[in-house]
Amino acid sequence: MSTSSLHCVASAAIAWMLAAATAAAVEDGTGLLAAYGSGTVIGMPSVTRVDPTIDFDWAYGGPGDGLPADRFWAEWQGLVEAPISGVYQFRTTSDDGVMLWVDDQLLIAHWNDHSPTVDSGSIELRAGERYRVRFRFYENGGGAVARLSWQPPGLQAEVIPQRYLHPIPQRTSVFPAGLGSGLSATYFSRHDFTGDAIDRVDAGVALDSVSVPPIHPTGSGADGLSVIWTGEISAPLAGDISIGIVSAGSALVWIDDRMIIDAWRSHGMSSASTRIAFAAGERHRITIRYCAHGVPPACALWWAADGLAPEIVPSSRLFPKNDVAVALACDAGETTLVDPTWIEGTIAGSGVSVSASIDGVPTTPALRGSRWHLDTSAAGPIGVDLGSDGAARIVVTAVRGETTRTFVRDVRWQTLLLDNPPYGIESLVIRVGDRIRVGIGADAGDQRIDLDGHPLASWQPGSTAVLSWTLPGIHRIRGLIDGTDIGGVNVQVVDVDMREPIACQVDYTRLKDLSTPGDDAGVITFTSATDDLLVGTIARNGASARLTLTPIASGHPLLQARIGRAGPLIAEREIDEFLLDCSADRSLAIIETFPDGSLRGEALLRMAPLVPGLDVRMWIFVSGVTFGDSTTAYTVGTDAFALEPSGSGRHRFELIRASGVSHGFCHDHVVHQAGVQISH
Repeated sequence: MSTSSLHCVASAAIAWMLAAATAAAVEDGTGLLAAYGSGTVIGMPSVTRVDPTIDFDWAYGGPGDGLPADRFWAEWQGLVEAPISGVYQFRTTSDDGVMLWVDDQLLIAHWNDHSPTVDSGSIELRAGERYRVRFRFYENGGGAVARLSWQPPGLQAEVIPQRYLHPIPQRTSVFPAGLGSGLSATYFSRHDFTGDAIDRVDAGVALDSVSVPPIHPTGSGADGLSVIWTGEISAPLAGDISIGIVSAGSALVWIDDRMIIDAWRSHGMSSASTRIAFAAGERHRITIRYCAHGVPPACALWWAADGLAPEIVPSSRLFPKNDVAVALACDAGETTLVDPTWIEGTIAGSGVSVSASIDGVPTTPALRGSRWHLDTSAAGPIGVDLGSDGAARIVVTAVRGETTRTFVRDVRWQTLLLDNPPYGIESLVIRVGDRIRVGIGADAGDQRIDLDGHPLASWQPGSTAVLSWTLPGIHRIRGLIDGTDIGGVNVQVVDVDMREPIACQVDYTRLKDLSTPGDDAGVITFTSATDDLLVGTIARNGASARLTLTPIASGHPLLQARIGRAGPLIAEREIDEFLLDCSADRSLAIIETFPDGSLRGEALLRMAPLVPGLDVRMWIFVSGVTFGDSTTAYTVGTDAFALEPSGSGRHRFELIRASGVSHGFCHDHVVHQAGVQISH
């Protein structure tokens, strides 16, 4: 896609969403930019206008301009100005769904069908300042009410007057140009990042059905589309910049390996954005994953500084990944307080092979996407065992074609001297089985090391002691000379139990409880080894953590538990991902017609790949239909499925429909693992 056509390929829907992202208008105090459309999913508007206030009671009618009386949506955006300082209570009156953001904070979320209802949320505002406001609403049926009120501190509640509602001003200046040429793009013929693939460099992210490469051999596009854009983005100005994605489908955005936008599982046209602090001229790694299934493809990456109009990020500020050279980096330092030590790094460039040696002995790095780590520990914590010498020479080499990159690092196991610890070391977090070596550097006085208030019998003055724990907990180590405390360190020992299997249907958000003993301070982080798994909220409760997990691509995503965001790996486990299909969702094979007119049909459950130990629970939700055993509920374990050579599994079951019943064989099914639902 050429630079000149970059802005042409953005569809009308993308153009609208970019405009709505910053709510442009021409003067102050005129109200909020409003968009209306048919249906209950925010998407492409059919009507746009400026509404002075949000104070509508349409009763059983609609907003006019050709919109229906039922099943329509509306969205208002702009700025609200605070007349006095203090805590404001914002109130919405709605029938049906409503969501309200003020200053990019979600204050009200009542997104379901309901009769006229008042909801409220509070936020502190400063006099004379203007704050972003966004009000989303949908009407499904019956009466329709949408009203936005507030109660300023010390005043009566009222519908927010027009004089306090402002559009966002825009200046005519633009971002300075850069020297980039676009992003590397890989297009897949399926929505799950599999199938046929085409690589190219896109001048920017402004995708619609016209700019999609010929990825579908038949041209049908029945399996959807998915795209991965990678490379670097160069900051145009110093300061906070809004950056967002507009898409029909699902999209994720990472900058410097940190997810900044999660618009996965979106339906219809939607926009999501955040604010990033940039330094002018700096380059940052960027990855965008997008998929469309059942909707025409549309995806655009935009940005805007305060007071500037939003624009699709231009090619001059985007840089494709370097596929020719090989980049290699290692995060390990030259000294470590813990054995085994954690050696991890990154590679960049496609088709790169990585090899390593430790003290001249070859070892194979473990590759996880663009990251690698070394593991020579036969048992216990993952890492490089420094052995009795307490030192090792690490050599890692990356090769692509005739290009080679190598680094050499000598790593030494450092003794933790309690009277002279490394700067800033007051506490350590280690894994069960990790070893630390402690001692006292001074050679005078009556010396003693205490562990948890008791003398450490294994230590003698002038020597060192190696400490390791088999159970999680918090321990205090301190040194004494002539009875005086000379310093010490707290050691937090943590662990994660991932031994139980984890299964999940592709694209389904499920809960998983993991045991995290010793993690009282919340130092353990959970993430994916690559970008094929979303780890959502983490609710901690003592020695356990409840995670929300969403696999986003076919395969076996790796869930990882680490100390901190980039610390040593505690444990990792593959998630057994599957797709479940039931033939009765589309058609049913009639195998017998009874004299009374009732029918017996056969349906097929197919799981790909087959995951053992799961339960598929099915139930009938209409009258006149039963399963083959005349019940309305049926459970089958996946261990009873027939295994196919492809690794999939299938199970046949029967349904019976009574005479005179006109509807289909209506039933539903979900999959459970140890009593937890793990499928749609």
